[in-house]
Amino acid sequence: MTFCKTFKNITLLSMSMLMLTTLVSCGSDTSNDEKQKLARQLKAQANESSVITVSRFSVEGVSEDKANVKSRIAYHKTFHVKACLSSKIGKSLQYRKFFVTGDNFQTIEREADESSCIRWDEPVEMDYSLPNTYLPMSRKIILSSSANISYDLKLAVNQYANSMIHGNNYHLSQGLNKDRLSNDEIINVKNIKITPKGYGLVDPRNDNLIIDKKVVVSACLNLKTNGSSLSNEFIKAKLVNLEKQENGEENAVTQMYDLTDGQLDESGCAEVKFYLEHERYTNTRRIPFNLEIEVQNKTLKNAKVTRGLCLYPWSNSGWIFAEVSRSGKCEEDNNNQRARLFVDQVSYSFLGHDNNNGFHLNNNLDLVVEKSFIVKMYPKVHYGNYAHHMNPIEPFYQGKLKLEVYFLAPLQGDIDLTNENKHKFKLISVASREVEVENNLLKARIDMPIKFVDMPYVHTRTFAAVKLSPILREGDDPRTAPRPAWAAGTFHASSKTFNSVLHTQLQVTDKFSEADYQNNKIKESMNEMIQLENYLESMSKNIQGVTKADIIKAKLAPRYTKSAEKLFTEELDKHDLFDKTINLTDRALNDKLIAENKLSQAEINGIYEDNYNANTLKKLCGAFFDQKKTGIFWKTYLDYNMKKCIERPWDFMMITPVSHVQEVISKPKVSHSNTIRISKSTGTGDYFTESNRVGWSHGYKTGVGAKLDFKLPFGDKSPVGGGVGVSASYDWSTSWSLDRSNGNNNRTDNSQGIDLYAESITLNFEAITKQCFMVEGTSKWKAVWVDNHLPSNYGLGGSLKYVAENNPMRYKVCKGVSGKERLEETWYFTGEGFQFNSILRDRLGMTENMYTMMFRGRKTLYKFMDFLSKASTSMFNIKERKNQSPDVYMLDVYKSYKEAFDSDHDLIDDQAIPGTVEKFDPIKNGGDHNFSEDSCELPKDNYNHASIDFC
Repeated sequence: MTFCKTFKNITLLSMSMLMLTTLVSCGSDTSNDEKQKLARQLKAQANESSVITVSRFSVEGVSEDKANVKSRIAYHKTFHVKACLSSKIGKSLQYRKFFVTGDNFQTIEREADESSCIRWDEPVEMDYSLPNTYLPMSRKIILSSSANISYDLKLAVNQYANSMIHGNNYHLSQGLNKDRLSNDEIINVKNIKITPKGYGLVDPRNDNLIIDKKVVVSACLNLKTNGSSLSNEFIKAKLVNLEKQENGEENAVTQMYDLTDGQLDESGCAEVKFYLEHERYTNTRRIPFNLEIEVQNKTLKNAKVTRGLCLYPWSNSGWIFAEVSRSGKCEEDNNNQRARLFVDQVSYSFLGHDNNNGFHLNNNLDLVVEKSFIVKMYPKVHYGNYAHHMNPIEPFYQGKLKLEVYFLAPLQGDIDLTNENKHKFKLISVASREVEVENNLLKARIDMPIKFVDMPYVHTRTFAAVKLSPILREGDDPRTAPRPAWAAGTFHASSKTFNSVLHTQLQVTDKFSEADYQNNKIKESMNEMIQLENYLESMSKNIQGVTKADIIKAKLAPRYTKSAEKLFTEELDKHDLFDKTINLTDRALNDKLIAENKLSQAEINGIYEDNYNANTLKKLCGAFFDQKKTGIFWKTYLDYNMKKCIERPWDFMMITPVSHVQEVISKPKVSHSNTIRISKSTGTGDYFTESNRVGWSHGYKTGVGAKLDFKLPFGDKSPVGGGVGVSASYDWSTSWSLDRSNGNNNRTDNSQGIDLYAESITLNFEAITKQCFMVEGTSKWKAVWVDNHLPSNYGLGGSLKYVAENNPMRYKVCKGVSGKERLEETWYFTGEGFQFNSILRDRLGMTENMYTMMFRGRKTLYKFMDFLSKASTSMFNIKERKNQSPDVYMLDVYKSYKEAFDSDHDLIDDQAIPGTVEKFDPIKNGGDHNFSEDSCELPKDNYNHASIDFC
């Protein structure tokens, strides 16, 4: 065998020399130098191609350099290679020295061993973007003693398989760079699992619009090229909200919470925590996210992997919370609307009136009462629709809300609040405040300022519209807040506790933008609920930033710009039964009286307070009649009226003390309150009686029944005309009688009645006032000659008689200056009582409570009661075929009274002149005189009517 190889080499060498000789000898034109040069080149080539070769190549080991001990990712590998050389001419290469060189390789010198093998290290910088295949690499082995003797070593290396081979015919294709993996393709993620772990760092109370949910993402990473796991590598991960990213919103990216969680285990797996921001009140939907994981390894060029997710953060169940979406698309929401607050039932408990701050007056003496209620409800959140269970309503557990309550009164007896009848409702009162919800329960006090003249509305059926809305903090986006709740139900202020089912629920889509609250934006396509919410929302906008004090101030806005005294004077001018009022001071009034009739200062002060007696009235007779006297020893008045007035002054005048309020300077306080029963009845009776009676009665009766002088409510309506025969004043008197009778009485009765009630509340307050009193003439006597046509005097003669006629004189006496005064005034609410259970009637309906009236001032109420008494008496005097039920008479009386005193026919008036208090004190005054001063004392126990005069 050795012989053959030697022979072969010799043959090749001989042939080469032969070729050289031939070339040199045949070229006749070639110079000797050129021939010699060519011969040397051929000789060198012949020696070069045949001297050395690599008979065996192997990898004896691979060393890896890693970022850390536990990492499986090497950033550098060193292949320990061995190449055994042989000589083609059979010459031994043992212990011969060689150079190893190549591209991007530092030339090294190695000495062959006894086996003619050399060893060196091949460094490989790991590039994980390369495909998992063999890639070419070349080296040149040069004999150090002769640079012309070398060998081109063709190699192929697979960095992933730690393999390097010799003699591979792999040729670098032109498309190799196209086969490189991008940065997002180097690694692969598998076994992704997203698990919600409840709430995160933000308090999940419901008034936090954006909360965070703790989410644990578990996944395993490996190299895409060979599938090897990325054991113990460090990673960074983030969740990218694609919706926010697309809209250019902030906080679209959520980084992993704890970097220490970012190391993979031996299997290349890890659990990474996120605190995912959750806009809880936006429309429930699957939100597209990208899970991006980046390996913190420069060798891997910080390779990233991205997976699409569809997260449903409204659920805490893992199977519904997340889905992996390789397409990056998520299912659309069926409802596509924001969550809204929801309330379906409210309980109202009447708390009472704040005696110190619950009553408010203006200078017209218009009264506003704050009625305080405890409101209790269980707010909820209506999410529209859920993917994880059927009921989309959850409790509002905890947080602050803004509560608005509106009392709306139906003017025409409507029993429901709809879009069609909303214009038939009157806004009675409103309360707005922040409230706190704890343990699902909203419980708060609301103070509802209600005008006194609006009390009939809240006494009957009223609607309470309730609005619950979120409270936006600074920086809150309104688009992430729940939509407010609007609901309405019946309300009854007269009940101690009233549970209201809010049967009118308003549900408006998000497409109903803020601009749509203007009526010109509402189209036919919008449903009626939207239009009704527009009506309610306009009221809500009007009270934004308005305090309770502002509401009270608005309700107490003065109805008139004129002073109370001016309004009172204008009202006096409308009374046709009086001449022009004579205005003067109390000093000027005293100047009209003769010396013996002059009033003391105490008497004058008493009149201002409605506290006077018969002697005071007698002195005031001189203001109406001639005070001249005649007589030598016993002087008497010449004027017949003056004489009669001294005898019975209360028949000739009426005194009305008034205070004109210029400014209320203190908060009203409650003096007392009570309920008065006013009973009217009709009936029939048959009786037989025998009686012997003796008795005496002394009483006061004003006027002659010819003049009606009730104070009108402020307006142009004239008093009731004739036919009723109402007295000119008030039958308040003191009387005594002694009755002694004996006999028999058999009686049977049948009667019917209507009970009215007048609730009253009396307030006291300080005010700057101008005090006055009216001294008004009621009647006087007129001398009339009456002819006597008796046959005995042949038609001649006659007599002088006195007949009563109206006295049109009226004085208004006022103090010279205004001053501070503590006043008392009473407000009355009259009606049919307070039993609201009926099988036939709708007692809660305003239209079925016909006997409701409002009064300010005792005198105003007694005017009504006197009207009721006299008008009813007049009707009962009419001959009837049969007895009528009392409601027939009552309805007619109310009709007549309203025609006289209620010009607007709405029963909503306090029947008094604005800003003026008419003082009336029947206890001190005793009906304009005190009988004890007439020397008419109570009869003694041994009184004998047959022998002793009582008075």
